[in-house]
This record gives sequence, C-alpha cells and structure tokens, in this order.
Amino acid sequence: MHLINTLSRVAATTALVATLSLGGAATAGAEPAGAPGPGGWQGEGGLALNEADNAKVDTYLKDAEQAERSISPQVRAAAR
Repeated sequence: MHLINTLSRVAATTALVATLSLGGAATAGAEPAGAPGPGGWQGEGGLALNEADNAKVDTYLKDAEQAERSISPQVRAAAR
C-alpha cells in the first residue's frame, strides 16, 4: 500500500511539473492576465502568476525535487 501511495504522489508531481514546464494551455474564453509584475511568471497562452503565487510554485517544485531524490530509489528497489 505504501508503494501505491508513493507512486500516486510521484505521478501527480510529474504531471504538475510537466504542465508547468510546458506552460499549460489557456482555458477557452480566458482573458490574458497581463504582465505579472516583478518576481512573477508569464507563460504561453496568457498564463501568469503574481510574485506570491510564483513563490509558492517554486517552493512546491523545490520540495518535489527533494522528494524525488528519495522516492526514485525506493521505487527502483521495489521493482527488483
């Protein structure tokens, strides 16, 4: 059961990182957010984050990267 929970977290994190890396897709009818301001982020299709939200995403990605360092070896060990 622990392995299934770990794999679920890995899959969710991978999907989030892939979406953020690719810039995602704009929602139909969404208005462009405009310039995000200093410390913000702007991607393709008018997607944007203000400085506070961008900092939250950066923190999440940093935590996910650190977690991946321990999760990957555990998954490889379980696959043997």
